[in-house]
Amino acid sequence: MDVDYDMYSEDQRVYIPFALEDDDVECERSWFQRIVYEMRRGAMSSGKSDIYGMSKAIDEGLWEHPLMDPKTCKTGSLYMPIGPWAEASNQIAAQQLKYVGALMRQDLMSAHRAGHAVMKRIGWPPETLAKWSSKADEQMMKTNPRTWIRMRYAWGRRRARGNQPAPALATPPGIHADDPEVPYPHFYVYGSKEESLAETKLRNRGKDLPVPSLPIASATPTPAQT
Repeated sequence: MDVDYDMYSEDQRVYIPFALEDDDVECERSWFQRIVYEMRRGAMSSGKSDIYGMSKAIDEGLWEHPLMDPKTCKTGSLYMPIGPWAEASNQIAAQQLKYVGALMRQDLMSAHRAGHAVMKRIGWPPETLAKWSSKADEQMMKTNPRTWIRMRYAWGRRRARGNQPAPALATPPGIHADDPEVPYPHFYVYGSKEESLAETKLRNRGKDLPVPSLPIASATPTPAQT
């Protein structure tokens, strides 16, 4: 499991591009996405972090791993709204989305400031980062653009001895198949590598944007996205 460093618009399949230096808070691009983009660039600048490789591995899943039973493997996407803007036809689900959105906004308004230290490594001055964070906060409070943050998942179970299928799992005590529950409305499970990669292809549209220039004082190269 890991966070997707790209943000998505209301339909969850359209990438929200990062803001540019001359953009104001009313633009359709995202200042939070710009901060996350630069955090990722800073983290990769040391050469010790392969965020793109990790993302690719999770989206491809564990179906072809020699130790895993492919019939137990799946990948998934969990989308959470940034801010209490998302709606649902079910009242309980609607309350759930409002609560999750409010908490995510609160947490991320702190998280993007914590990322300043990483961005300073590639030359961004503190005054620039403070301005970006202020704009990101304003967009989040206005819920404009309406934004989803995604968590990516991959799971499966190891084969039994002798390369046999994974054994069946017992139902935990106190859990009954007929127990009523309200599932989170924006958790999607993909049952095959092909289905998972088809969703990845949809999400990756519009991400091939020109790489923003680094500050002149920085000589750190930008790792290429794969």
